[in-house]
Amino acid sequence: MNKKRQGRVYFFGVAALIVLVIATIVFSCYYNTKANFEHISMFTEEFSATTAKYVATVFRDKLSSVESAAYLYGTSLESREPDLALLKELEEKTDFAHIRFISSEGTDFASDGTEVSVIDREYFIRGMRGKSGMCFVPESRVNGERLVGFYAPVYFENDILGLMVGFLSEGDMSRILSKDVWNYTLDSYVMDIDGTVLAGNPAAGGLVPADLREALPDMDLDERNNVLKAVMFEQEYSFYFGNFLRRTTGYVMPIDGTHWVLVEMVPEQISFAIGETSLRYNLIILLCFAAGLIILSLFMLRYYRKQSKLRAEEDTARRISSIMGLLNEDYELLCDVNLRTGEELMYHIKSGHLNQEWPEDRGMYNDILSFFADSFVAEYDRERFLAASSLENVTKVLRTRNASYVDYDVIVNGEIRQYQGKHVISHEPDGDRMLISVRDVTEIIKETKQRERELTEARNLAESANRAKSSFLFNMSRDIRTPMNAIVGFTNLLSKNLEDTEKARNYIGKIQTSGDFLLSLINNVLEMARIESGKTELHETACNLNSFCDMLTSVFEEQMKEKNISFSSSVDVTNCDVMCDSTKLREIYLNILSNAVKYTSPGGSISMTLEEIQSESEGVSLYRGTVKDTGIGMSEEYLATIFEEFTRESTVTQSNIMGTGLGMPIVKRLVELMNGEIIINSRQGEGTSVIITIPHRIAEVSQDNTPEEDIQNINQDYSGIRILLAEDNDLNAEIATEILSEYGFSIDRAKDGRECVTMLTEHSVDYYSLVLMDVQMPEMDGYEATGTIRSLESGHKDIVIIAMTANAFEEDKQNAFAAGMNGHISKPIEIPVLLRVISKVLEGKA
Repeated sequence: MNKKRQGRVYFFGVAALIVLVIATIVFSCYYNTKANFEHISMFTEEFSATTAKYVATVFRDKLSSVESAAYLYGTSLESREPDLALLKELEEKTDFAHIRFISSEGTDFASDGTEVSVIDREYFIRGMRGKSGMCFVPESRVNGERLVGFYAPVYFENDILGLMVGFLSEGDMSRILSKDVWNYTLDSYVMDIDGTVLAGNPAAGGLVPADLREALPDMDLDERNNVLKAVMFEQEYSFYFGNFLRRTTGYVMPIDGTHWVLVEMVPEQISFAIGETSLRYNLIILLCFAAGLIILSLFMLRYYRKQSKLRAEEDTARRISSIMGLLNEDYELLCDVNLRTGEELMYHIKSGHLNQEWPEDRGMYNDILSFFADSFVAEYDRERFLAASSLENVTKVLRTRNASYVDYDVIVNGEIRQYQGKHVISHEPDGDRMLISVRDVTEIIKETKQRERELTEARNLAESANRAKSSFLFNMSRDIRTPMNAIVGFTNLLSKNLEDTEKARNYIGKIQTSGDFLLSLINNVLEMARIESGKTELHETACNLNSFCDMLTSVFEEQMKEKNISFSSSVDVTNCDVMCDSTKLREIYLNILSNAVKYTSPGGSISMTLEEIQSESEGVSLYRGTVKDTGIGMSEEYLATIFEEFTRESTVTQSNIMGTGLGMPIVKRLVELMNGEIIINSRQGEGTSVIITIPHRIAEVSQDNTPEEDIQNINQDYSGIRILLAEDNDLNAEIATEILSEYGFSIDRAKDGRECVTMLTEHSVDYYSLVLMDVQMPEMDGYEATGTIRSLESGHKDIVIIAMTANAFEEDKQNAFAAGMNGHISKPIEIPVLLRVISKVLEGKA
């Protein structure tokens, strides 16, 4: 063969070879691209199934959370009025974007107080029928948001009070649907069966489309109708659109437990990236063709081996992704078992307690199961674990259930931890697989039990509060009506017997007694409320205990003489001067001595002793006071409840001895406030002994700060003293005017603080001797009026001002003095106290 022909043959041979190679490359490119698209379609289906199951789980959890919130909200309500504070607290403790309460009238209450009507919403109609469920709100009437909601009825006193609705915002749903594959974001949408997009996570960002047409703008009309039909009938459906190299693959997957579907799409960038990779490899082959057919063959062999490896890696990644989707992502061990052969195909171990040396040979499932039991499972749980996890038992359970769970204990470094194995069936083209995940559920179980305890405690507290409220209202109603009935009844009798002086005086005395008891009841209730709310504080000053005991004796001396009760007292202390809140200490002992006098019959005896006990703390001594009487005593049954509010001994109530049932509860709380202890011993018919032990700091300087009752001569002549009375209530003003006028005072009245300031400044500095200032008044209250007067540039700013208010606590007195007032009188007005305070402040001014 000549060179020319030889060259021609060579040329045609090379050309044929090039054509053959190119054809092979083109065919290979087409085949690989097609195979990749098939894989992408399979991945899309599995991704969609995983996402749909995850979304269904999230929706179930959100609905369960709303049902729990509805139950907690309903049991915490004290009335049928919406509790916005509780609503806000629930909103802060949940991961919903908004928590709303909808009343039975269809009013939507937001936690910030916003109110809108949703009476025409379908979820409101269904919820008021006692249904729980999910809903879609295309445009919120509160802020115009697109929302996905979960609603449940709120029951109050066995009636549907309204609905509790938790809403997820577009951002919340976008985060739920967000999924990245190979560094690309998938297009994920939740749609209604009419093609309306309820929520979504667009891969390209931007606004969520309104419907299927906007979500699939580039799709062929017929194919779009097929997708819409699959959405409408809630059927699974695979679809794609685009060209050969750039193809978007999608899948329609129903969401379990809803009438919504998931439409998820793998973007065209993935298919293009795969095609681009194929072209790159084929170009390398063309450039290397000059090296010869052998090199080309070797390179092609290497190329196909690499492709096989890539496909194997992709298959492994797909299997792991499938296992994680079907099981859960929170695992320490994943296993994949061929149910036909029983062979353990793969296991994947993450860091954790199970991260030990595992056999390199996967082996059979039963062998791996035995290895796991011997290596990790607690000995007492192994037999049960092996039986429950056997292939026979698990496959039997999975015939009727979606998943099989096995719980068991694992001992790690001497600590018992709870583990759970989950088994599910995966139907694969090459046969069914059993997928297994193992995870540590110790903390989950602890958190679940803790939540159950918290819910139980919250329910018990709510029920206890309801019982306490009912008991309080019942007892208050009973105890208030008793003196009120007496006041009303004797007032009627008094109006009919005004001419009979003796009867009138008797009726007035009983009215005063009932009024004093009613005032005592109100004061005790207010004192209990302040103590229980934590507003009561100790104000310690130096106090001499000898003088303190003398004061207690003088208070009850006349009553004991009238009842012919013998009284003895003794003080055996080394350190007489102590630091204490003498006002509250006096209240404690006055309550106890008052009960002793009240329940001791004529001819009986009462004793009081005070002794000092050495304390371990430096500068502090324990002081034990004991009050004994020979009174009627108490039963053991009543002693167990003596410190409960409104409780009284039945024999006492039958004997018509008046009492509020609040004295001893107040005493106990005051003693505990002082870090002390109270013990009561009593027997019916033999008397009662009360022992109080309270620690006091020893005062450095002997000082007697025990409050003393300054006795003033109420018959003193007060004529010539002019008082400016600032009082907005006509009845209170009339009472004060009448009382003060009887003792010679001249009274001018101002109806509010502003008028008081005006009247004061309109007269000379010496025209008024003092101002009686009510605190709560319209226009300008007493504190503001006092501040205005004290800021005057004239001599009026130095006038004596006495607060006159219904608030009688120590804090109220301190507030009055802080505002610039000179004295404090509590209502209802007691004449001796009023005259004493007036005389005291006027003397101080002089």
